[in-house]
Amino acid sequence: MRSRHPYRYFFRLINQVDLRVLELEWNEKYNILKRSDIFKIATTEAKAISNFKYPDSASNYLLPIHGDDYSGSLWLTTSSASAIASSEGTIDILNEGIFVASESSSVWLSDQFGFYDGYINFSSKSVNLPVGRDRVIKDELFKNKSNEIQNNSIGMIDLLVNITSSCSIPERDSSALIISHIIKNADDTWSKKIMKRLGGLNLSIYKRDERISLSDILRLNPVNVYIQCPVGRFVSDLTTIDGKQLYHKKDDYVDLQSAILAQGNHIVIAAARDDSSDTVVLEADLLIAFFQKHGIKAIDLTKTNVISGRKRSKRIPNSVKQLIGDNVKFVEVDGLPNNKTWRVGDSVWINISNPTMSRIFKMLNTKGIDENKIKLSLLLIDILAFKFEDAISFITDWLDD
Repeated sequence: MRSRHPYRYFFRLINQVDLRVLELEWNEKYNILKRSDIFKIATTEAKAISNFKYPDSASNYLLPIHGDDYSGSLWLTTSSASAIASSEGTIDILNEGIFVASESSSVWLSDQFGFYDGYINFSSKSVNLPVGRDRVIKDELFKNKSNEIQNNSIGMIDLLVNITSSCSIPERDSSALIISHIIKNADDTWSKKIMKRLGGLNLSIYKRDERISLSDILRLNPVNVYIQCPVGRFVSDLTTIDGKQLYHKKDDYVDLQSAILAQGNHIVIAAARDDSSDTVVLEADLLIAFFQKHGIKAIDLTKTNVISGRKRSKRIPNSVKQLIGDNVKFVEVDGLPNNKTWRVGDSVWINISNPTMSRIFKMLNTKGIDENKIKLSLLLIDILAFKFEDAISFITDWLDD
């Protein structure tokens, strides 16, 4: 702990000194010991102080910074964007390797980088210190140095952008989400600076093991791009059964839209989401702002229905259609063969790419099909569409007959 071992805290970058500390249980006899006696005890009882080490370049999220009369590093202690969003970093200020003060990162960095931790080691007289050497005097010299360090800190954007192209999907997503948080909290001046450095940001393409950079998308000059984002922890009303409200997540519907668009050769970006804490961070926010700046409409598929008119229902006999109703569509979505059905607005879409649903569809198209089979098919559809009250009424009516 700092309070118990201040020597480890203050000598942070002094590595060339062999410093040892002698700790003895209190006894009056030690008050009268000669200096030579104490050193004799220390030869065997003193403990060497292990050098304090800051994070090194092995970390993916560490940015070295340096100028003519200072050097240091900035780093992240976590890659969780939602955790970062609610955290405040600290910067250790050192002078010739000797600790001066630990200050809030917002003192030395612009607001959007305020969650970084780090250290800055200044050379002698590059900043002004009071007699007690326990802080940096906030004068014109400090202002010039902090401005220079702020300008250097934008290198973290380049570092994060590079990670999106060279690392695994979790690291790509974390880096993209961190940038999303940064730009969300940046003022107009910083936002413009950051936007200019995002061309190399690599994006995940929906349901494909490939990435594409923002620059590559701009070269394609699309009118629209679509963004698929997990709904996350949030749920919506599903249905009421026996007076109880049920809930569900809408990811299946987002996937349906994404699959249909991807099969039509539209650009569908699988954007990351972090809602592991109360703060939600969305890569979609960053992408929408970037594309808007370049005159491209980015459509968030969690908020928009773009497929209602894109799929026509496969034909079934009129006699069957009259029993089933106009709100049931039989569609073929090859990209999602494991999904049986979706609710799209007021309609129910039956996916005949699913083997089970394909057999039901073929049965409904059989000449002279028994009306009871049609009714059982309708019951199945009600269950798949979460219309449980309708299904219960149907079963009870059937049992009463």
